[in-house]
Amino acid sequence: MSFLEDTQVLQVLRGFNPWWRSGGWANPPPAFRRTAFHRTWRLLTQAQVRRPVFLSGSHRVGKTTILRQLAEALLADGLAPYQLLYVPLDHPVLELTPLNRLIEIYRTQILGGAEQGVLLLDEITHAEDWSAWLKHTALLWPNYRIAACGSVSAEASLQYGGFTTIAVPPLSFAEYAHMRGMAPSVPCALLELPALPRTSQQQLLHSLAMLEPHFLRYLLQGGYPETALLDDTALAHELLREQCVDRVLRHDIARNAGIRNVRDLEKVFVYLCVHAGESLGQEAMARSLQLSRVTLSSYLHALESAQLILPAHQVDHLSHRVPKSRSKYYVADAALRNAVLLRGEDCLSDPNYLASLAEGCLFRHLSTHFSRAVIGYWRTPRRGLELSMAVMLPERPALAAQLKFRERPEILGSDPLLEFAKLHPDTPCFFVTKSSLDYGPYANSARYFRLPAYMLLYMLGLGQG
Repeated sequence: MSFLEDTQVLQVLRGFNPWWRSGGWANPPPAFRRTAFHRTWRLLTQAQVRRPVFLSGSHRVGKTTILRQLAEALLADGLAPYQLLYVPLDHPVLELTPLNRLIEIYRTQILGGAEQGVLLLDEITHAEDWSAWLKHTALLWPNYRIAACGSVSAEASLQYGGFTTIAVPPLSFAEYAHMRGMAPSVPCALLELPALPRTSQQQLLHSLAMLEPHFLRYLLQGGYPETALLDDTALAHELLREQCVDRVLRHDIARNAGIRNVRDLEKVFVYLCVHAGESLGQEAMARSLQLSRVTLSSYLHALESAQLILPAHQVDHLSHRVPKSRSKYYVADAALRNAVLLRGEDCLSDPNYLASLAEGCLFRHLSTHFSRAVIGYWRTPRRGLELSMAVMLPERPALAAQLKFRERPEILGSDPLLEFAKLHPDTPCFFVTKSSLDYGPYANSARYFRLPAYMLLYMLGLGQG
């Protein structure tokens, strides 16, 4: 039995729900609303289906902001203030109080016996047996609408069932641009671009030109809302190390995955920051890190579940993973990698490192946009030349991309993208370049299109695939 009295718990709840008295937040949330907000809003306000919504994302990625924005929008939409409950379950008093008791205190002391309300549960993964609670609450109290969030990966949360999971990744380049006050419209979908008349292609290039100078800054520090707009890169990286890396590695993963040797876990993450985007075999990694392969595998799984890394596997031209092939690991956001390796403005003059940042960013955007596809790298059968990324749907490839993130890149006739295109004549193929100078059809063919990374990622971020 908890040593906390109901009145003490209620006092804390009142502090986090100021609308019960004043009608709104003392400090309103940011006005800019991300894609994940709009998806959650549609599900939460759907009258026919009352299914809990779970926002999944890494620490400090903006999940709490989305819940606060939902509260603001619900109140503005006419919801009675007493029908809205926001609970941050990482607060020490609320974390020590069982969820059923928290809801019962709210129902009896605030809701007054009414059986309709909205529950916004922040960091619900701090609660014991949270997934079962979500499922059972939806069955027992069908008139309650529930949105919750936590740091369990979207893939891991799917195993629980009973609720809809929405991934909240780091900021897309489009979201970053919008936060900086830039929101140029795009009149066509990405896959329609190569077939447009040349004049229309040039008009699009001109309309998005304002974004080009901001892309390198985005790679440097732009993936997390709290640090994206800071002018001080060193401060941004310090905050990311303290709040996103150190806390997740030393607290969240250690608790959720039961990992005792945090130092070894940190060693694995730093190793992946150094070798991000390289083809890595687990046996060689284990030897380098002086870990058993079983231990390394568990650490990789924990880092992936905490959404600090994204794995990419080699695929064949039929979308199957190649057996016994090496995997690549990308850090979830370029800014996290920079923060760990202390790479500031200097990295902008390092073409190899900068290209690896762009590759990781491209992989994350493709993974978010094509959430149900298999995305990996591909090798030519004879010479083993590598295609950066192939987006494989069950019935066909959706897109192929070869990274050429350098000044005036050379494209050879033996490029693996050209060979992949021969196997899949209907697949849109892009050379992803660094500069707007390298834009347009390659070899006067709409089959292969050179597209600067900032344009490609902006269009993917808008959801225009």
